[in-house]
Amino acid sequence: MRDWLARRVGIDSTDAVSAIDFGWGASWAQQHTFWVMLLCAAAASIAAAYYLFFQPAFRTSLCVVGIVMRAVGLIALVLVFAQPVLQVTLVEQLRPLMLLVFDGSDSMNLPSSGAAGGGDSQTRIQQVQQTLVARQKTLDTLTNQYRLLAYLSSDAGELLPLQLNDDKDSQGTTIDAKFLASQLRADAEVSALGTSLEQIRRRHSGRHLDRLVLVGDFAVNSGKPVLTEAGRLTAEIDTVGVGARQIADASVSLQADLVIKKDEQRTVKVEIHQTGLSGTGGQLQLVARHLGGGTGFTVADTSTATPVGPVQMIEFDQPRMTLEIPYRPTEAGHVRLEARLETFGEESLMENNVAARDVTVRDESIKLLFIEHEPTYEWRFVKEVFHRDRLVGREGFRTYLHSADFSVRRNNRMFLGALEQPRAEFFANDVIFISDVSAELLSTRYQDQLVEYVRDFGGGLVVIAGPRFSAKTLSETSLADMLPVVLGGGEGVRLEPFQLQLSPAAADEDFMQLADRDEENLAAWENLNPLLWYQPVVRLHPQGIALANHPSDHCIDGATPQPLIAVRRFGKGEVVYFGFNEMWRLRRLHGNTYYRRFWGQLMYRLGLSHALGSQKRFKVTIDRDSYQVGNQLNIRVEAYDENFKPLETEKLTSRLLSSGDDESQATEIPLTATETGTEFVASAPLFVEGMHRLLVDDPVKQESVEVVFNVEPVSIERRSAVRNVALQNELAAQSGGRALELNELSELTGIEAPLPIEETTMRYIPLWNTWLTVILVIGLFLLEWTVRKFADLS
Repeated sequence: MRDWLARRVGIDSTDAVSAIDFGWGASWAQQHTFWVMLLCAAAASIAAAYYLFFQPAFRTSLCVVGIVMRAVGLIALVLVFAQPVLQVTLVEQLRPLMLLVFDGSDSMNLPSSGAAGGGDSQTRIQQVQQTLVARQKTLDTLTNQYRLLAYLSSDAGELLPLQLNDDKDSQGTTIDAKFLASQLRADAEVSALGTSLEQIRRRHSGRHLDRLVLVGDFAVNSGKPVLTEAGRLTAEIDTVGVGARQIADASVSLQADLVIKKDEQRTVKVEIHQTGLSGTGGQLQLVARHLGGGTGFTVADTSTATPVGPVQMIEFDQPRMTLEIPYRPTEAGHVRLEARLETFGEESLMENNVAARDVTVRDESIKLLFIEHEPTYEWRFVKEVFHRDRLVGREGFRTYLHSADFSVRRNNRMFLGALEQPRAEFFANDVIFISDVSAELLSTRYQDQLVEYVRDFGGGLVVIAGPRFSAKTLSETSLADMLPVVLGGGEGVRLEPFQLQLSPAAADEDFMQLADRDEENLAAWENLNPLLWYQPVVRLHPQGIALANHPSDHCIDGATPQPLIAVRRFGKGEVVYFGFNEMWRLRRLHGNTYYRRFWGQLMYRLGLSHALGSQKRFKVTIDRDSYQVGNQLNIRVEAYDENFKPLETEKLTSRLLSSGDDESQATEIPLTATETGTEFVASAPLFVEGMHRLLVDDPVKQESVEVVFNVEPVSIERRSAVRNVALQNELAAQSGGRALELNELSELTGIEAPLPIEETTMRYIPLWNTWLTVILVIGLFLLEWTVRKFADLS
């Protein structure tokens, strides 16, 4: 019996069994055993009554046999519905969990000494493999102390599980260092350690994760913030560094606005990091390379690089320095800014001495439309903020104010005379605000256009609840299907002061950060409080993310806080919902400082996440910003006619030019329409390094839309030859772990092993099977039928 029990609950022995109880699996029977017994008695009574009152001619012995068989069959049916089970309580002693996570990015293929092309032929990943094999005893000790799991941090931070040995049945109990090392590889194009930590948190939350060991060079260049994600883990993190701590090297990074208005001066920040070059110097030159897209630029212009300011002489007297260089573009189009550093000392790595960033120089404003019933504080101050914004200005801000006098709407260019616009004008908007308006104002046609605008063209929509009409009036419109919340048609606004609370998800959204420091950001949000009212909703949409909540009120489920600010991706666009229209309270004590930052960041988030203005009609995109030789170029074109309706064609033509090519040397790439009729796709291999230009012909305007990209000889992973020691140390210190060198791996066993964790689990063993019941019932009734026939013959 004990062995059978062990096999059924999936344990090696019954030593962990704490208690065994009988119970019912069906919910109706779990608390009502009396009713189960009563039904069984009723089934037996029905069987007895059938033979005693309806079959009186049977002999007594045959009657008793019939009663028993029919009663057993009926009781079996009752038990099928009650689902009897054995409840086995297990108390197991679990070893705490330790994870080994290895860096699988391309930087681990650099020489372990850090010197590019140096005499050390062993790469970082090879050094890790060799050390693992040499530390077999260390890994054995860790396996005895912990439940050990290993992962490889691969592309985009994806965690790939590694087997500890070649026996799938003994994973976590024994480890073969040579087998583990053989699975390590370094082929990921970026290092996204923060994303890997987020996956660890999601996979192993609540699983007694005690220690996390990270092995790599910590040269993070992609993904989520590492320290933020590490702070969300409760486990201690030990960091094991691979690669040189310091070599003679200088690297350059460049920061500039993605969109700059023509003839407006902006600042380009160039950061220089150096190690081992103190006492020497160098010179830096910022240049602008025109890539086309504006008036006067041709293919030949890609070879010209215009200096931006004079050459900057540099003295390497500190590890990090920042230069701010003014830049005023004079032509619209696409521009690549390049910062080139030439050092006077000898360097180990030269590939990271150039940094580039592509920017768009616009000659037109970002188009923002604000729909409101009557002037409110929010409407007034939003108008003031965007009138002064460098990318919107008076030209870009338009409004429809329903209560405005007709003469004002007709004579003031800022006002729309009518809400509904021609399709070409409507879809040229970049962000649309809908505030406190009646649902009757939005015709069915206009609602359909709004859905199409967000879903198909990637438009940004902001819905703001107001006290006059309340957002609940939108619950019966098409807009309700796009919102990050589910509106109810019943309850209006709730008038009661409260303190808005930021949700944990707010930390991941840039537009929710009103200051660079957490303390100042929280203090800035306190300016809103107390808020006097808000619009309650039924619940948060499953795809919605709440960024700010009510402190005490809950949704219909009684558990989810009422969302006050929420965001949701809808199709290609994004929708942001505000349950109140009093963001203007951010101006209290601080004027427009925080208010302008909030709405400016939100507008850039919604407006710059897609093609701007009329560019949404014919949009050319490629799958990466930068490529390596041998990569595949994947092209996608969204194309519509002048009224933003599908093009009546099945093919588009495009041409690919590499650096130095003229039009006659272009490679033609045909694009084929997909099933949607609005998307055209194509792909082509890239064999030549350097600048490339893709020209796609727009059949409506009879001109070419161009996209410029670079094909690198080396990946971004090889731009730094040194380990990021600062991040390695900070990660360990933040979690209470230790920062170790690879040759100190054995010190992981020096920590006193934690006590086993007692875990109580409940296992359920079904005692009755439906198919068994069916067979039993059929067999009993066949047997009963046989008895009845025998009785008839008698």
